[in-house]
Amino acid sequence: MRLSHLYPNAWRQEFGDEFEAVLACRPLTVRQFADVAFHAGLAQLTSVRVNPLLAIGWMVTAAMNLIPREVQWSAGWLILVCFVATVVQPRRWLTFALLFFSAIPVSELVRAGHGPIYQTSIALIPALIGSSIGLVAGYSRVTRGSLTG
Repeated sequence: MRLSHLYPNAWRQEFGDEFEAVLACRPLTVRQFADVAFHAGLAQLTSVRVNPLLAIGWMVTAAMNLIPREVQWSAGWLILVCFVATVVQPRRWLTFALLFFSAIPVSELVRAGHGPIYQTSIALIPALIGSSIGLVAGYSRVTRGSLTG
């Protein structure tokens, strides 16, 4: 497996061959693999262009969590916003799920009496559901477009 494929395409084009050559010099340990995977994830997150709609979606997600109401509203919003973002860019499905999920713990830190971490981590479920459904819909849209075009 080429670990450079975990990184964004632009990074891979510039550094991919050198990166693979360095990794091939010695056996890969679990710690090194975890380090590569972590930094690849950071590179994926930082490679997302800041789209104003994504920023607004993130802020609305955080605001919805701050307004006291039933949790179903926030969960429904997470599913919807992750679905819409992923339909537009299906290759970024995990990035969008983590991006919009991050609004929940951040808004909990802003709130005075924030709950335990397990209460915010449960928000990852609707984010992954919305992104997964968006992934399927986005790739079917792309495939359908390439078959008819």
